[in-house]
Amino acid sequence: MHLFSSTNKYIKKPSYFTDNEFKELIFKIDKSRLNDGIKTSLQLMKFNKSAIAEISKRYKKVKKQFQKDKQLHDCSIFTKEQGGFGFTFMIAKDKNLLEEKLKEYIKYKKKQLFARTWVGVGEINGIIQFIITV
Repeated sequence: MHLFSSTNKYIKKPSYFTDNEFKELIFKIDKSRLNDGIKTSLQLMKFNKSAIAEISKRYKKVKKQFQKDKQLHDCSIFTKEQGGFGFTFMIAKDKNLLEEKLKEYIKYKKKQLFARTWVGVGEINGIIQFIITV
């Protein structure tokens, strides 16, 4: 804005990008350097304030559940924008099980909700292992 002669030289960052869980999720996705990582992060950042708050709340809950019982847990969110975009975060301790369940689940959700695109992100030991797009 400063380059375009805006009178206000400081523009406050949108408050919904200050959510710690959301920032953590985006950081993990970007840090993974997997195919579609940056694209996935950009798609998530297009969500509106309430959708970001909702996915952050669900992400936090799933992490707590996993820490408690070390079983597979997931959360998802869907928007009708862009022809229908869905996102699933899944966490587990077994890599083969995680990959298999994540693939099955995102295919199912895409078909169920008539989404144009569904992205699944799988985490093991705090590291994103899979980013799968269908």
